[in-house]
Amino acid sequence: MRGFFRLYKLGNRCLLLASSAKNVNNAQASFCQWNRLHAFALHGNMRRCTTSSSVRFPWEGSSSFASLMSKLEATLKDDSVDEAWEAFSNYRRLHGFPQKNLLNRMIMLMSYSSNPYWLRKAYELVLVILEEKPCLLHHDPLTKLAFTLVRSQMAVRAATVIRIMLENGMYPSVEDVWNTLFFHLVKTEVGSYLASYVLIEMCEHVSHHNAKDRRGRQKKLSLPNSTIFSLVLNSCMQHGSVWKAQQLIELMSQMGVVADANSIIIIARFYEMTGQRDELVKLKKHVDGVYSLTLSCHYQQFYDSLLSLHFKYNDLDAAAELMFELYKRLDLLPSSSGKGKGSHLQRQSLIQIGSSNLRMGFHIMVEPEHLSNNFVVEAKCYSGLILSSNGKLVPSKKALAKLIDGYVRERKAKMMEDAMRTYKRMEQRYVYPTAQTFIHIINGFSSLKMYREISIVWGDIKRKLEEGVLIPDRDLFECLLWNFLRGGYFERVMETIDL
Repeated sequence: MRGFFRLYKLGNRCLLLASSAKNVNNAQASFCQWNRLHAFALHGNMRRCTTSSSVRFPWEGSSSFASLMSKLEATLKDDSVDEAWEAFSNYRRLHGFPQKNLLNRMIMLMSYSSNPYWLRKAYELVLVILEEKPCLLHHDPLTKLAFTLVRSQMAVRAATVIRIMLENGMYPSVEDVWNTLFFHLVKTEVGSYLASYVLIEMCEHVSHHNAKDRRGRQKKLSLPNSTIFSLVLNSCMQHGSVWKAQQLIELMSQMGVVADANSIIIIARFYEMTGQRDELVKLKKHVDGVYSLTLSCHYQQFYDSLLSLHFKYNDLDAAAELMFELYKRLDLLPSSSGKGKGSHLQRQSLIQIGSSNLRMGFHIMVEPEHLSNNFVVEAKCYSGLILSSNGKLVPSKKALAKLIDGYVRERKAKMMEDAMRTYKRMEQRYVYPTAQTFIHIINGFSSLKMYREISIVWGDIKRKLEEGVLIPDRDLFECLLWNFLRGGYFERVMETIDL
């Protein structure tokens, strides 16, 4: 019974993870219903299986055993899943589980089916075997089952099978299998959320296994590679799981995973979303050293994120400097027919992430000139500030327009400050402004979209109307109405109409 509740908790943990994702109400409801039915069915199976596997009745002869075994082997050989399941059920009812190779062939046969019914049967059988005789399970059929489940959009069940493999030390013989499993798992929002937790658990198991075997008696397990981290990080960013992305970036540091070009670009997107411009500037020093034409194009998104943050913080000088640097890089990059002036060296660098305080910050290893062939982040420019021209990066017309507009606004803002100082001096000397004076002030703020300042000027206008030192003017009221509507100040609109 203790084992049963362990399985039930396993399902509940997956439910908790799935329910944390956004827009997964349908998946959550269906999983709740499945969990209740499965708990009832599993309890019945356990009682039935325990009895059948431990008791041999007197009428069970050797001929019956041989006949059922022969039938099971024949149906498995013919790849007939319906007949094989019937033969398997008959054998199990009398003799318990068959030999390990036959049992795993049964799981494998059901896993090859595209029918959800047989996939559920295979999954439930794995849970029963895990409870009764986990030593009969093998990583090959479990891997195949996980593949088929995740491709059939059964992300919760697929993640559970992967966790069973991890918790029982059943690691695929080929490391690329993990890459493919995660590649399919992150395709849905629920799968993406589950993948992040599975990856964290994988790192825990690998670290525990390698630390436990200090004498090297067993083969050390390989750490999750940068491809897996890039896949899961990318899916977290696509689905807005910013906090989980932060966790994974810190985990890369703890596990000593080297961030390649893919990881760097995804991390750059994370910093853009969270407004961490200083961290992007740290990364820029290493990305600037990449002189490969292919990789330079790949980093379009990186420079786009950095330039976007410069504009966000209204740091026009930094934006102009970055754009100028990109133009200078054109001479350093190789042409389509030759080599550039820069050198191309494969190298790794250690950079500080976060605070320089050892307790708060951490270090991560980066290799900007390495790009994994297993997974490549799409070279996409989200803000449209950087373009790729013949493989070389240049600021777009949009970026140039934002820079010019920013400098013009900065100059206009200074002019408006001077204008308001003059206006205040006029009041101090009892020189009262006319309607035309106020219209010029309002138009100046309007060009800068400073509607709050217009509402402040409106307070001065009302006071001067009440004091009788300003004559009501139709053009002034129309100017006020138009700007209050544009700025969304609808209460001020009603105040203006009432006058």
